[in-house]
Amino acid sequence: MKFMIERPVLAMILFAAVLVMGIYSVSHSSIELVPDEKLPALSISAAWYGASAEMVLQRVALPIEEEVLGVKWTSRVETQCHEGSCSLRAEFSRAADMDFVHVLLKERMNKLRERLPAQVALPRVLAYEPDEFKKKPFFTVSFFGDASVFTTRNRVEREVAPLLRGIPGLQGVEITGGVPMVVRITTDMDRMKTLGIDTGRLLQALSLSFYSIVSVTARDHGKEIALALANPARDVKDLEGVVVGNFAGRPVFLRDVARAGMGYQEMREEGRYNGQPTVVVDVFKQPQVSTMALARRIRADLDRLGRRFKDKLEFKVVRDESEELAERLSGLARIALLILAVIFIVLFLTVRDWRGSLLIFASVFFSVFATFTAIYIFNIPLNLLTLSGFALGFGMFVDNAVVVYDSILRLREKGFSRELAALEGPRRVFVPVLASTFTTIIVFFSFAWFQGRLRVYYLPLAWVISIALLCSVVVAYTLVPPLAARAGFRFTPEKKGRRHGVYGFFLRYPLFVILPVVAVLAFSFLLFREKVTFGRFFSWYEKQSLYVWLRLPAGSEFADVRDALLKFEKVALEKKYERQINASIHENSAVMEITFPPEVEFSAAPYALKAELIAVAQNLAGVGIGISGFDPEGYYYSPDNGSFMPYSIQIKGYDFQRLLKLCDNLKKSLLLHRRISEVSVQTDKGYAWGSGGRYFNLRPDFAALRRYGLDPAYLLQLVSTVIAPRGALPRLRVGDREYEAEIRMKESAGIELRELLDKEFASASGRPFRLRDVVTVEERQVKGGILRENQEFVAFVRWDYLGSNKAGERVYKAVYKNLELPPGFSKSEEEQRWMMKEEEQQQLNWAMGLSLLMVFLIIAILYESLLQTLLIMISIPLALIGVYFAFVIADFPFDSTAYVGVILLFGVVVNNAIILVDHINHYVRQGVPMRQAIAQGSFERIRPIFLTTATGVFGALPLVLFRQGEQTDIWSALALCMVGGLTASAILVPIVIPVFYDLLERLRSYLRSVMPQI
Repeated sequence: MKFMIERPVLAMILFAAVLVMGIYSVSHSSIELVPDEKLPALSISAAWYGASAEMVLQRVALPIEEEVLGVKWTSRVETQCHEGSCSLRAEFSRAADMDFVHVLLKERMNKLRERLPAQVALPRVLAYEPDEFKKKPFFTVSFFGDASVFTTRNRVEREVAPLLRGIPGLQGVEITGGVPMVVRITTDMDRMKTLGIDTGRLLQALSLSFYSIVSVTARDHGKEIALALANPARDVKDLEGVVVGNFAGRPVFLRDVARAGMGYQEMREEGRYNGQPTVVVDVFKQPQVSTMALARRIRADLDRLGRRFKDKLEFKVVRDESEELAERLSGLARIALLILAVIFIVLFLTVRDWRGSLLIFASVFFSVFATFTAIYIFNIPLNLLTLSGFALGFGMFVDNAVVVYDSILRLREKGFSRELAALEGPRRVFVPVLASTFTTIIVFFSFAWFQGRLRVYYLPLAWVISIALLCSVVVAYTLVPPLAARAGFRFTPEKKGRRHGVYGFFLRYPLFVILPVVAVLAFSFLLFREKVTFGRFFSWYEKQSLYVWLRLPAGSEFADVRDALLKFEKVALEKKYERQINASIHENSAVMEITFPPEVEFSAAPYALKAELIAVAQNLAGVGIGISGFDPEGYYYSPDNGSFMPYSIQIKGYDFQRLLKLCDNLKKSLLLHRRISEVSVQTDKGYAWGSGGRYFNLRPDFAALRRYGLDPAYLLQLVSTVIAPRGALPRLRVGDREYEAEIRMKESAGIELRELLDKEFASASGRPFRLRDVVTVEERQVKGGILRENQEFVAFVRWDYLGSNKAGERVYKAVYKNLELPPGFSKSEEEQRWMMKEEEQQQLNWAMGLSLLMVFLIIAILYESLLQTLLIMISIPLALIGVYFAFVIADFPFDSTAYVGVILLFGVVVNNAIILVDHINHYVRQGVPMRQAIAQGSFERIRPIFLTTATGVFGALPLVLFRQGEQTDIWSALALCMVGGLTASAILVPIVIPVFYDLLERLRSYLRSVMPQI
């Protein structure tokens, strides 16, 4: 410190370097909208079009589960099966090498592919992301034109997709809308019977002749590559030259029994933009790639490509994450500037010297740039969450400079020279500055044990705040003393003999302080428990949209799904104000999103439109419908379940049928309650507004199969060529492209079940038979989905209560408490995405306890006194009074971020007590009488306490007042904790701590008189 005071030019050069490096670091850092944290989890998905959830579970999901559980690091597996698809989420221990696990599971899926049904494509293994940060397309473009949507898709695949895939930094490109081209092989059953060719031999011949098979994945220079075998056809007509058998000593070619050609797949999905069919291109970016730069590159390439289109093909950018990021950064920059301005105003009004205010304010400035430099050097990812937390910390970064400045100013008031005050002042507060900094940083150590989304959200905050606080200590001791030694700050000389009567009164009558404080603490806590809601995970604000989800029964025609969605689309299209309508239609389901510009979003128009959409929904029958957005109340209806049911109990067990029976028994008992009118049993959690459906199960008659000489596998292939042509063949490579291939019998399109059963087929030996001769038909009602967790089946019993929420909660708790299950089954409350999980609540509670312990230990080590450590810790319950009242007054939910705010508060509010106790100790060591030392030391520390509190409170206040929309941002609840806790601390600590200091000293004197050895 003396070295820097004696070399002001060196100090100026060093801080100029910090400024330059900070600017460089900010300009060269990649900023993301949301964290791109890799969790120790993977998701595996597979599709089997048309198969029921039970069939998908037995034939696809269970084999995948077996492979995943064979990995030694696997800790949890959750499996969801729906009609036509399944998805698994596998979680692994922190010790797992996720790159190795990723490659290992891909290799296992490649080997497993041979055991899965032929219609099931290779299961996809992807990095798992929490629902809040589910990887959305970074960039989405809709293409449309005068040509049909089929032609548009073909052009997009040939001209647009290769261009985008060649841009560095992109992770993938997905195309939806229209339908891709396929290789279509249409067989003539009569010719096949005549020439003795069966379907199995035909499939085998094609598979062996023209193929493109991924054999294994491997790592090469840090990248994952796929090794494949390929033998492409030059033209689709080459397929007709494949030899598929022999007849009378002569080869039989495919052209003799079938025709091969290019066609389009059956319509199974459609994208729509503002009422027009469109082809949608979703672009995904790689981590650590600049969002802004990549978006500019994509737009420039698309503009150049658009000018080269020979005929009319238009495109519209539907989503550009860089625009949202720029808008959010702009809003955050405005709030940050407001926070800095407020901090400077508070400093100026308190210090009343523009030079001193500017000096303290400069410490924030240089601390921020030093932190950005450290973030860049250590490659800590920046996103909107970390930057918001960074802005929140501005008020804390100034604290160390305030304490150092006040100590120097206090010595100047006592008559010290500039140089001596600049040298001695920082030394006197070194211990409290060090203690206050480390008590704030130490609470973040508990964040290292956070798992899942707690780790994703809050660990970056710990890194950023910790680095910034360390930088603020360095800046405070290298910037403030050299400038203070040369600047003539305004100060008022200290008056001798000043008395502090108010402290004398409180010290003589401590109950006048203690009893009201205890009463207020108890009252605020009880009010807080009664008025504030708990258990929510914070709500990440996004641009508000209206959503419409539709789900039709299994087996519905694609046209029926499309017609149902168009009823809602028509209502939105009739509106004259600006809006954007994006729709996606799939088999049995559809979703529509309506977004608005800001001037419409914050008007009454979206709410009126939502009411109209709900009116349309109420006139539809047999359709599962969900409508949400723009207010907490949504509309949900299911043909099976009725309206939305808010109360739910989750039951788990290994026996699926017995699990369903237990749930049905609970359903019957609930329906006996006169206020419970609707109860639903569901076996999945993803489609609470959806439904199951009817399936026709073809059960083979094995005795009949033996009579006709039929193999069950051959029968399955035969039926697949009629009702499920896709997936019977592997992908075929024709020219430079791969295509899906389908094989179907001539005149089989649109065939009814009765016609299928009466249709005449031939066995491999040429013997004719009808399908009804070898199978029996069973009609079954199945659930919409099946959920498993760690090999246990999961079911949900949901119901609605006709009465007040409080009465409904009482009934729910009574039902849950009295529910008894047999051994092997367990119950739990259903976990909602917007609610904290039980394990997350335990992690937060554990972190709070650990933070208190570490703060206690740090203070005890620095002061080597357990009594004074306990004295300083009293400041924590005093601060909680402010937290309780703040949440009651602001009507904020006490969510996960509020818990983190309390943890941070533990490390911050003790700072005022540390500064106060340390200054009292200074006078006690000088021999000043005890009560005089307490009064004088407390009075002299009111100014730095007020300054540090005011900068912290007013620095956090904009994040509470200027929220995005009606929702709380991630740091709003944390900021409210800081505002309430620091305010209460500033008011109560200078009064309560001196009283307890005096009482503890009296207690220590008494104990020494009765026990001299203490």
